[in-house]
Amino acid sequence: MGNYYLGNSPYTPRNLAPVSVFSSAASDSTGCHNADQHFDITNHITKRSERHARHCKPLSTPSSLAVHSAHVETPPFDFNAWPTPMTFGATCMARPESFPDAGEGTAWGDQALTIDLPGGPYVFLGLETNQASLVRRVLAHRAKEGSGLESGDGAVVTQIRRAARPDFLDFERVDWKILIDVDYRPQGLRLAAHQWLGRLSWGEGFSGILWTPVTEGSAFTDLFENYFRILVAYRLLATGGLLVHSAGVVDGGDGFVFPGASGNGKSTLSKISRREGRLVLSDDGNALGLERDATGRSRVWIEALPFGGEMREQAKPRGRFPLRRITALRKGPDNHLEAMSKAAATGLLLGCSPFVNGDPHQTSRLLETIDALLAHVPASTLTFNKAGGFWDLLRHATGAPS
Repeated sequence: MGNYYLGNSPYTPRNLAPVSVFSSAASDSTGCHNADQHFDITNHITKRSERHARHCKPLSTPSSLAVHSAHVETPPFDFNAWPTPMTFGATCMARPESFPDAGEGTAWGDQALTIDLPGGPYVFLGLETNQASLVRRVLAHRAKEGSGLESGDGAVVTQIRRAARPDFLDFERVDWKILIDVDYRPQGLRLAAHQWLGRLSWGEGFSGILWTPVTEGSAFTDLFENYFRILVAYRLLATGGLLVHSAGVVDGGDGFVFPGASGNGKSTLSKISRREGRLVLSDDGNALGLERDATGRSRVWIEALPFGGEMREQAKPRGRFPLRRITALRKGPDNHLEAMSKAAATGLLLGCSPFVNGDPHQTSRLLETIDALLAHVPASTLTFNKAGGFWDLLRHATGAPS
């Protein structure tokens, strides 16, 4: 079992494990930054400093990728006193043992939507009229009415079903954190969160179910997006791609991706890039994949995803672009670009592939996918400042004229 905290950035994985993390504010070559923090994860308690605690790497990383944490004080920890992990669903369900079977629940309505995102099309059936209208409003450039299932195009289908409010614990969210419990299984997973439950299955085809008592306003669009984000992450991995917590920018027809934790500069770099006339795909989530071009050669592509971020409206359909470079970010006084080893780049992408990177059943596939992507795209670390001017370094590194 695991869990995720979804906060002002949707991509902040917290895996359920008997670990207490103490670190001083420090940043490593992957751009993954930890502020002073103490995660008591099993009890779902997060004590944060005034700066947001950020995490964008697995807890068990190679020593060469470890956070450089000078003057770290690690108090003794008594593993015998570590509490028993909570039952799956206990954080949000009134009766966790009553998690519905795949056949349980009735549809909210007869509305169907098809959403065009990488790994799709994604079809949602059983929506009631208001739910469908809300999704179309949020994903106006991606969603269309109807299922299109008659075409037999291998769509990923999710059934939207009713759930009763008394089935969930009655509490109000006091801040921006959302906790999602995850039950990992070889052929799928179960999800439990505030006012919704989900199930993904990929044993025979790829499908999902979303149960919720909610039909109105941002409460529905938020839970829909949280479910959809996880669905896309798993579907992309199943088809040889990745959902990456990153900024994506296009320069002269070439795509660049900047993976990293919240606060490491993705939105700042995106705003500077847009100000200088470049196309920003997304400052928070992008899809990467591998395909063959017209000559039969393999190439990596990047495409925007419309999830979260400060520049959400920029994540409209823009098409796919050839990916030229994977670049970690550091903020500094001067612009500087340096090469990144494959090991460090693997750690960067591993830590910034949310949801799937906490699933023990997906570890081999995830590492294989990352290896395949890095075989075609170089990686680097960019130190940059708010004055801009760093694109000359990036273009020179790809062999393009400045």
